[in-house]
Order: sequence, then structure tokens, then C-alpha cells
Amino acid sequence: MGYIHEGLLCDARIITGHMPLGYRLGEDKRIHVDEAPAPIVQEIFPYFIEHRTILSTFRMMRQKYRYEKSERAIGRALCNRAYLGEYYGIKRFYPTIIDERIFAQA
Repeated sequence: MGYIHEGLLCDARIITGHMPLGYRLGEDKRIHVDEAPAPIVQEIFPYFIEHRTILSTFRMMRQKYRYEKSERAIGRALCNRAYLGEYYGIKRFYPTIIDERIFAQA
């Protein structure tokens, strides 16, 4: 990784334009919790822990929130360490949305 990217990472600035569900890029070029979809993310994990299938979690999301992404997107979200605040191994890069204990159970 180049020096510019390393510098951006150390300064907690995102390199790509893609944000995980529940986050937004602020005018200050920093990552913030997006208050509208963050509760959706916070519901995905406990629902999956209770029901243990990505398909049922996807169906709940589609029915309750009109979620239009794929089942695979749910699976990727459940493995995305950004919700713990991590990015490329840097802790506290993102604001934390999911508790580490809940993430580990999922």
C-alpha cells in the first residue's frame, strides 16, 4: 500500500467511495454513523443469532425494511468487521455499531 493510502488510513480517512450500510462520509471526509440505516444493521445481528439462517434474515429485512440487496449482502454484513470499528486491521477506524460479543455470536 502506498504512503498516501497509509497516511489516509492512519488519519481515519476512507480510501474508497463505498460505505458499509449504516455509515456515511461526512463533509469533513470522516466516517460517521448514518442514523437512518444504523438501526437496521443493529437488528440484522440479533435476528440472525436467533434464527441462524441468512435466508430468514434476508426475508425479514426485505419485508420489514424493503431491503433490496441480495442474501449474499446479508452474509457479508455479518462478517464485516467495520461494524466493530475495524478497517484493514486498524481499530476504531469506523464508529462502532455492533458490540463485539454480538458480532462473535453471529
